[in-house]
Amino acid sequence: MSNDDHQSTGSPITQPPVPQPTTQSPAPQPPQDARTASAVNAQQGFSAPTVDAAASPRRARKSLQVLGIIAALVASAAVGGISGTLVGSATAGRHIHHDDPDPTPSPTASESSMDPTPIGYHGTATNTNELSPQWVSGLATAWTIPLDDDSRAPLLIAEGTTLYAVLEGAQDDADTSVTAYDISGKEPVTVWTTTGPHSPSAGAVRAPSPIATETQLLIGGIIVDKSNGGQSLAPWGSDLPIGVVDGNLVTCDTVATCTGWVLESGTWTQRWSAATSPQQASGLLFSEVTHPSNGVIGEGSTAAVIVPVRLATFAPQIVDPRTGAVTTLGKDPKNAASQPPTLIPASDGLVVEREKSFSVYDTTGRFVETDYIHSGGVRPTYDGHTPTLEELTDFLRDTSHQAPWTTAYVYLKHDDLYYAGRAHDDTTLHVYPTASANKRSVNMPDYVGSNHGKHDFKVSDLRADSGATVAYVRLDEGYTMASYFVDLDGLTLYVASDLDRAENLVWAFDDLLVGVSNGQIIAFTPTQPEA
Repeated sequence: MSNDDHQSTGSPITQPPVPQPTTQSPAPQPPQDARTASAVNAQQGFSAPTVDAAASPRRARKSLQVLGIIAALVASAAVGGISGTLVGSATAGRHIHHDDPDPTPSPTASESSMDPTPIGYHGTATNTNELSPQWVSGLATAWTIPLDDDSRAPLLIAEGTTLYAVLEGAQDDADTSVTAYDISGKEPVTVWTTTGPHSPSAGAVRAPSPIATETQLLIGGIIVDKSNGGQSLAPWGSDLPIGVVDGNLVTCDTVATCTGWVLESGTWTQRWSAATSPQQASGLLFSEVTHPSNGVIGEGSTAAVIVPVRLATFAPQIVDPRTGAVTTLGKDPKNAASQPPTLIPASDGLVVEREKSFSVYDTTGRFVETDYIHSGGVRPTYDGHTPTLEELTDFLRDTSHQAPWTTAYVYLKHDDLYYAGRAHDDTTLHVYPTASANKRSVNMPDYVGSNHGKHDFKVSDLRADSGATVAYVRLDEGYTMASYFVDLDGLTLYVASDLDRAENLVWAFDDLLVGVSNGQIIAFTPTQPEA
């Protein structure tokens, strides 16, 4: 099918004016921010304690928490004691969890809200997969790209200095629109925009995200030429691309079949087809320990591709991308797992993580070992490289007290305590840098992670610079997301409602985070660029 190419080479994106505050009452909105959700509940008819109108909306939970603390104290007094509770269900093995809370805690970090006025991008335009220390200067809007009023949130793909925005049509006859932007300068510049055929997999939410080859983007059932945006339908239809190894592509139908393809004279040609165990409709389910972009484990002649098996009832499987040979890792569960295992890809194998234990396999599917997990509640940051099996297993069994493949590991500790005649909640962010033995700790406002109580916190992104001067935490609060850039020395939280609401976030550079929020593509950057 031919493409409609709308060329706009070299044209900077015009920045829309920033709306100024008015006295008009805002329309009711669905909960978008864990720090403002209480006020929205009140609009929707839920009872809540009265909050001072002049108080910060981020403190809206405080009255409920104080009432809960008082009730807990009464119950505790009845049995003769008050004690703190440690976070996590499997934390006994890690020494950092046994520290007694300080009866005179450090000052709580203050907040600084982002000015929405775009300042342009002035960074280095490099991505080393490590958080830039410049985020310690604050959070700013670099630039925005307005979207059509009725537009869905486009999928964003960052590669080098190019940002691709992909909008799949919702209707059966709707085209797929792809735009490439050069984002290396102060403002984004449109390189090309094309429209093409309707994707047979449009609307499906599956992992992994689109696969990039040297010359193409494989977006579900659409192939995009990165040089000019030319689009064509993929021969695998609605199958899900899982990974590419030395030119060998593996797709899976998320039912019970995987297929191998090789690029010959510009055309993908099928090489093999293999039956697998029943597959998960949503694709691969990865652990929070690492953040892989595809299903490949290993590299070169020993690399394999993970099959998106339905792990609650079937054992994991891997497939050889060259031959289609499928290997099953272990035995099927005897009973359907209440909490399905998750997968942690390593550079030289795969770890199958269960609730309290893990099993290790190399890239050929050979079983290596099984051990218990002792690192509950601790999260490595997503910076750095893919871990080796040795690094990963040492971390999980808590023998190293380090996550050497990344910049740091992080622990969020929440205590309901009573000290010095006053009730208070302690939520402390502990950052343990890989390059130093100096732990950084910040007492966070009490709403941070409050939805998780004393249990594990859930993150969708977690980063820190190598010097542990600044951290980025994006918490999954269940019904919304909450994002924080944390100055670990200056005790400041940099926040922005646009960042909390953002969808499809992608790290373009170490100092540029791009997402879709409030009807626009928006780029976040440090307030001060690197000198």
